Amino acid sequence: MEITLSDASSFLVPVPVWTESGLSEGTSLTPGQIELIVREGNQYRIRSAAINLLTRREHSRRQLVDKLAIRFGEEQLCRAVVDELAERGLQSDVRFAESWARHRIRSHPESRTHLEMNLRSRGVPDSMAREAVESVLVQDDLDERAMIRVLLEKWSYPEERSHPESWSHRSDGSAKGREARLARLGFRRSDVENELNRLAEQEGLENNG
Repeated sequence: MEITLSDASSFLVPVPVWTESGLSEGTSLTPGQIELIVREGNQYRIRSAAINLLTRREHSRRQLVDKLAIRFGEEQLCRAVVDELAERGLQSDVRFAESWARHRIRSHPESRTHLEMNLRSRGVPDSMAREAVESVLVQDDLDERAMIRVLLEKWSYPEERSHPESWSHRSDGSAKGREARLARLGFRRSDVENELNRLAEQEGLENNG
């Protein structure tokens, strides 16, 4: 609702904020009261936007503050709102880290080092990033060699083999090409070599069978 002052200036206030203030039309407002109402209105808008973002997907604290600050400015107030939501359990860096790590491992596996690095780049503290990655790997019964196997199988789909032009455009299908791709994802050379040897033996058996 729009609040118009005696000097003809006006400002907008969310209806719930005005209702909770206990004020009514014709009430005289001090500068302090006006400042408080404006602040509470901004806080209400920021909180509503934050909750809307969190209902779509988990966010780290830093991600949420950054998005809100870009939209509303007032970074300090945005931080205060996100702190409040974290205290209420609506925002959680732990929950975000595990959700992100699980989705990443399933959609685009990469080494622990890269997973943790990507979480840190999203504002998750070091120890929390390590614990989240470890927790997801344990829950999903995975290790780095298992993730390498997932990638090798993903890169060796029959439909890709039947379309060499598509395969060559997307990636080098040779052992060295696969090794290079896995190295870029941060996997240890020894694990990569072991899994490539295992795959070569498997493909040899299939070809001889």
